[in-house]
Order: sequence, then C-alpha cells, then structure tokens
Amino acid sequence: YKKSRKAGSKFRTTGTETFANGAITAEWIEKGSNNQAGRIKYADLWAPTNTIYAVSDGGNVWKSDFNGSNWVCLNNALKLKGANYIKVVSNGSGKRIIVGTEDKNVYYSDDDGTTWSQSTGLSTIQAWGWIIKTIVLQDTPNTVFVLATEWDGYVYTAIYRSTDKGASFTKLRRFLVDYNNGDQNKYSIWAPSTSHTTAYLINPDSVFTLSPTASVNAVQGVYKHNLSIANNLRFTGSKSGSSVVFYLHSNTNIYRSSDEGASWLTLNAPNTNTTFGTYSLSASINDPNTIYFGDIECYRGAFSGSYITWTKINDWYDYYSNPATTLHADIPTVASVINSSNQECQLICTDGGVYTSTNNLYSVTNISLSGLNNSQYYSVYTVKNNLNYIYAGSQDQGFQQATSDTGGILSFNQLMSGDDGRSVSTDNNSFWHTSYANVHYFPNAQNASMNIWYSLDGVGRLWMPFIIEHPTNASIMYMGGGKTSTDPTAKILQFTYNGTYGITKTALPYDFAAASGCNDISAIGISKINNNYWYVLTDNGKFFSSTDGGSNFTMNTTFSGLSGHYFYGSTILVSNQQLGTLYIAGSGYSNPGVYKSTDHGQ
Repeated sequence: YKKSRKAGSKFRTTGTETFANGAITAEWIEKGSNNQAGRIKYADLWAPTNTIYAVSDGGNVWKSDFNGSNWVCLNNALKLKGANYIKVVSNGSGKRIIVGTEDKNVYYSDDDGTTWSQSTGLSTIQAWGWIIKTIVLQDTPNTVFVLATEWDGYVYTAIYRSTDKGASFTKLRRFLVDYNNGDQNKYSIWAPSTSHTTAYLINPDSVFTLSPTASVNAVQGVYKHNLSIANNLRFTGSKSGSSVVFYLHSNTNIYRSSDEGASWLTLNAPNTNTTFGTYSLSASINDPNTIYFGDIECYRGAFSGSYITWTKINDWYDYYSNPATTLHADIPTVASVINSSNQECQLICTDGGVYTSTNNLYSVTNISLSGLNNSQYYSVYTVKNNLNYIYAGSQDQGFQQATSDTGGILSFNQLMSGDDGRSVSTDNNSFWHTSYANVHYFPNAQNASMNIWYSLDGVGRLWMPFIIEHPTNASIMYMGGGKTSTDPTAKILQFTYNGTYGITKTALPYDFAAASGCNDISAIGISKINNNYWYVLTDNGKFFSSTDGGSNFTMNTTFSGLSGHYFYGSTILVSNQQLGTLYIAGSGYSNPGVYKSTDHGQ
C-alpha cells in the first residue's frame, strides 16, 4: 500500500486480463446490477453544490446529485477497508473528503477521489487495534477525533486528534480497559453537526470534553455519572444555539442530558432495544427533541417531558411493494445535514442504498434506484444454454435475475427478498439455489416462476450453507449439514426433486462431528473425472476424502487450520483435468488462504 495512490475518477466498467501464459486474452465487462443498491454505511452532503457523498460496505466512496442522478464511484481502483464514516469539509478554495473506518485507518482526498492518502500517527492502532468511531468537529480547522482500541502490552481505549483535517493524528489520552469484560465497547464520542468548539467523550463513569487546542493528555472529565453503561453504547446529540443536548443508548434505555452531562433523564427506547451500528442513533440539528433510531427498521422519536414517543417509519417488508418511498431494512445511519438553502435534511443509509428526507422522515425518497452499483453478491450463476440469463444471490437484496444481456451494465429483477447464497447445476437446464431460509429447485433455468422449495427451519447447517450439484443426476443436490440442539451429528444432506412430490431430504451416514469434533460441514467437492472421489472441509479446519462415493471418509490427521467463514463456510475446487488435484480455500489469520494438493488431499 502506498501513502498516495491513483484511483480512477470515473467508474471503470471494462478491463482486459491475460490467462494461460498468453493463450487467452479476456475482456471484463461490468454487468451490474444497475438497480439493486446494497449497504451504505454513512453519507454526507457538500452543501455548496448539494452533492451527496456516501461510503458503501465494500469500501467504496460514491457521489451523486441530491436527487440520485449521476452516481459515480470515486475509488474504484482502491478499496478503503472498513469504511463507515465520511465527512466533506472546506479545504482552501476546494474541499477535502475524510473517510473513517472501523478498521485501522483514516483516509482523505483533496481532488474529489482521484487520489487518496492515508493519515499518519495511528501506528499503534495499526499494529494491533481498530477504530471505534471517527467524528469531525465543525470548527475552523475541522478538527478530527478518532476513538480506538489498541494494545501496547495492555489493552487501552485511546482518543486521537487531528488539527490538519485528518492528515496526521496525535494521541491525546488513553484509558486502561478490561478487554475480557468488553469495557472497550463502553466508550463513545460525538460532535455537533453545526459550528462548535468542543467534542465529547463518554465512558463508564464520566463525560469528557475534547478540545481542538488543549495540550496532549488534557482530555478533561467534566461530570461523573451513575448511568448503567453496557457494551456497544451509542452516543449522539444536538446543538441548537448555545444549548447542547446529549442522547445515549445503553441496555434497554435512552438517556438524555440537557446540561452537557451534569444530569440525566432515563427514557424509553423503541421496542427493538438494539441499534444496527455505531452511527445508528442520531438527532435532528434544529430540533433537539427529535431523534432517530436505526435497527432493522427505522424509528423517529419525539421527546416531551419524561417520555419519548416512537414512530416506526415503515415495516421492513413495505419496501418490496414500494421501494421508491419506503425504507429498505437495516439502518446503519440517519445523518442530519444542512443544504445550500440552509434547510435541514436527512440522509438515511440502508442495506438498499441511500434515501433523503426534508421533513424529519415523515416522507422519504429512495435516490438509489439507478446507478448506485454497490450490490453485494454471494454467488452468480449464468445459464450456459442461454447466456442472457444471469442469476445472483445477494446480501439483503435477495435472489436476482437478468434475462437480456445487452452488452453493458444490466438491471436485475429481484425474484425473492432476503439473503441468498449459492446456485449450482448439473445439466444447465435446471438448477438448485439456497438462501439462509430455504432450498429452491428450478426445473427450467429460464423460467424462474417455476420454483419448488424446501424450508431449512430446524436443519443444522451454516447460516448460508454450502451446496454442490450431483455429478450426473440433475435432480439431486448435496448440502453441508451440521449440529442442532437436538441432533449432535454433522452429515452431508441430500436433497432430491421428486416431481409432483416436491423435494425430500435425507442424511448420508458418515458423521463428521463424531470424527472431528466439528459443528458444521464447511465445503464439499466431488471429482467429475471419477465420481467416487469426494472431499469435505469442516468448520474447524479438518479435511476428509472418500474413494467410495461418500459412503466412508478418511480424515487427514496432519493438516488442519483452514477454517471457514462463520456463516458462509469455505470452498473446494476439484480439477476437471487431473484426478487427485484439488484446491481448498477458507479463512484464518496465521495461514495461507488457499492450498493445493495433487494427491487427493493426503
């Protein structure tokens, strides 16, 4: 990684790549989707031109006109890992984009995303730690504060400050925490969205002021409090004139202070009681009695006296019949901003893109219906007998289909909502598909309306289970099974389409849990050269092979450690050219991500 790295200012949609020592040159063309936006973590408004800037869950920075036209990705060649906060501030005659992350870095750009630089001064975090929250103070130097967890012999929660708009940071103070007790999650920071010379920090016992000018180690406690602080507290507020109001969410309560932390009211949270993320609790800029609470669904709260009246903006399922004016599920942020007409607006970030509101969420407008190409895909399946048909399993935008490849970026139809994973096929005339909830069989790959399904309720497996097609029988598919509270086994599950009788499930006899102590089967592979050779990975990194079509398995006792993602598993790629050659891939911090074997995994 270089400190400053060029990234295309336009969204790159094509590219060429050479394979097989030059024997094949292929052109990559982006296919979309153009109309199924994914998770946006945070958004801000550059008021002089009413331009929206947003960061997506994949680490991309996007910008658009306020009405959602002309979406463009500003860092298509450079991923800003863990990006979850963005602020655009004046910088001389231009502007600076500041991006905070929940990883280890802060980034900035002075040329609207053409080049990006990484902040300095955060080396202790980068060695071992992560950023909890980033905020920008609306003072003259746009002071940036970073709250982080770090390790330096002991675990600390530390506060860093930048007085050069995020270019460099200095550590102000750190607090020794009990990591095993989760105390590092009992700290938060907040700064008003309008002109102010103080930011604030709260920890399990006190409220602190964060000054842009105070010397190092001068983070001062202002008031002690006796609030019940739990893990993952959310801290926000509002400044109207000279008055500053705090809101804090912890456990099942909302706390409110109108005197900068000297005294607190205990109030009621919405029925959900949990927020979606770090920035999911926020308040109106002009009305300190109006707050926003984001979880799976979004709520507007009206404070009066000693009570908050909560109104749900809409039910999550309302989105599917009216995506233009109802919020998608999952709300990382509701950001209140001021536009060029000095009017307060809200930018609502969801798992389905960005929405705007000019009336405190009494009505919302989806500005992500076209051009915000940030869908998150678990899998893609192209029907080989008709390449116009492309299916995709997505994160929170369901199972999607395109039926006409016109050559460029495509629009996709959402056939089913939710989280959808892998698709596999034996004959290319039919295919199997799985979501977190069901198994689906499509007898005709070009007719998605004909869909036979089997509920996975009570079936032991990973949240997004691994599936593989039968090598010769299109009506059979195999899934990695796992333990349940009533069944301590982890077996390969066979699903069979029986025509008018639907889908039946049977478990193959071998128990991988008894053999390895695993909880779930993470991946399955079957040789297409010789169908008697089967391979299995488990979630605890054990590898198995079979020479009799999956009836019996032998565990490799010398290899272990390639675990799978906790809900998506791992993968096995078996060579179609050389019997015994296979690749396995998974996760882990102290091992390679991919291994190759030429002797069946022995």
